Amino acid sequence: MSVSTIAARIRAEQSGMTMIELLVVLLVSTVIVIALFTFQDIALRQSNSVFAKVDATRRARSTIETIESRLRSSCVGENVTPIQSGSTDTSITFLSKYGSGASLMPDKHTISLNTSTGLLTDTAFPATGGTSPNWTFSATGTTTTLLDHVSQISGTPLFRYYAYGIAKDSAGNNYLDAAGNAYMILLDGTGTLPTGTTTSTGGAVAANTIPANSPSALAVPLSVANAKLTAAVVITMRVGAAGRLGDNSTIANAPVTAQDSIVLRLTPVPSEGNLPTVAPCQ
Repeated sequence: MSVSTIAARIRAEQSGMTMIELLVVLLVSTVIVIALFTFQDIALRQSNSVFAKVDATRRARSTIETIESRLRSSCVGENVTPIQSGSTDTSITFLSKYGSGASLMPDKHTISLNTSTGLLTDTAFPATGGTSPNWTFSATGTTTTLLDHVSQISGTPLFRYYAYGIAKDSAGNNYLDAAGNAYMILLDGTGTLPTGTTTSTGGAVAANTIPANSPSALAVPLSVANAKLTAAVVITMRVGAAGRLGDNSTIANAPVTAQDSIVLRLTPVPSEGNLPTVAPCQ
């Protein structure tokens, strides 16, 4: 066979990709591209969700530390009642002031949650006169925003208030201390009975027992009497990210729960009939 014949035969052949093969290639390429974009979108969403949770955690921790700092500065003088009557599950009013003096002229603070906007604000009312514990305060306060994207957990108030009370078992009987007196404990659900505590019939109490009547939050809004008894405040909130992470941050799906407690008195009040009259700062 001559060279010219071979060349003519090669030129005559028009072999290549068929339409079916081309469609298969296009389909496979499309699937790969879609898979890559899907993977990238999922990775971005997961990254932004993590960043949102980190941001929410940072903001929640900082705000709770701010509230705790102000509450811990509430014992500004003797016979002072730090938590004021009228405080509710979404709004707490208290006295607070920083300083080194033996007795300070405090500000009155009201920290409240707007459940519609998710804003947690602090309104400070400066003292206008008076002496401890009967100060007077301005009717006009200065409001600052502490945090946004805040909400309550279903069934759990933002603020809960606890007092010392007699520890009781499931039958309503008093637990007794080593001397046989009714044992007083902060009824916040975390305090446990110490070694040496007995049942009302003298039986031994297991270690780390939490009384059956604990936790037992005070009713809100706080009455004048209950405000005087308030020895601890528990703060529980849901906090979302600040909303600066772009459209894919899924802020609504990335809130975190923040909770802490502030104890205003470390020991129970005396039990000789004056329980309602002794203030936390005494």
